[in-house]
Amino acid sequence: MLLELINYLLILTVLNVLIPTFFARLLHYNVLWKGKAEGRYVVLTFDDGPDPIYTEKVLDILDKYNVKACFFMVGEKVLKYPDVAKQVVKRGHEIGIHAFRHNLRFIINPLVTRKELLKAFDAVKRVTGVSPEYARPPWGCLNPFFYRESRRLNYKVVLWSFMSWDWGRTTADYITKRVLSRVKDGSILIFHDSGDSPGAYNGAPAMMIEALEVIIKQLKNEGYSIKPLGEVC
Repeated sequence: MLLELINYLLILTVLNVLIPTFFARLLHYNVLWKGKAEGRYVVLTFDDGPDPIYTEKVLDILDKYNVKACFFMVGEKVLKYPDVAKQVVKRGHEIGIHAFRHNLRFIINPLVTRKELLKAFDAVKRVTGVSPEYARPPWGCLNPFFYRESRRLNYKVVLWSFMSWDWGRTTADYITKRVLSRVKDGSILIFHDSGDSPGAYNGAPAMMIEALEVIIKQLKNEGYSIKPLGEVC
């Protein structure tokens, strides 16, 4: 009986999560993974914040180079660090939804998916006054209910062009080389301004921040402009 239950849950997980994620990641079904507009540009996105230590450091770098980005925020962190979330908006950046809590229940349980999206939207709206237009699921894992609820709430589902792998135990040099060797016209780049999500290394954002300024300078030297998500999607 137990084995049958385990098999059933595995099949359910495959149908509910792995297949939709495969279509989204590899076939780019019904998701934004690169900018739609033509031209030599990239889009910067940041996941898992707001963070009381790292987010403002990211904002300072973006201000220095007059660059705008989209921050996919975790709802409970917006409520915990409202002043940081407000700073993101005050400095002219976009906000997207990254669930209310960054955990597996959001992905596996369809009832939780709907509830989390609504709670995350409410948190961002209440704290910042912004009605988010974009959504990105934790770890980029989707299920059919995420698609359905995102459409119902008029979200555009945004993934990324390639992973920077900035969330693990790595170095600024590795992040820089990985991004600059893979970037193409219209790339949506993903970074993480918090290191406390499941699976992430707590000190990883420090390496990302060290790499970020180098990446921005080199992209500009290579003729790339850095555009807001809303301008190209």
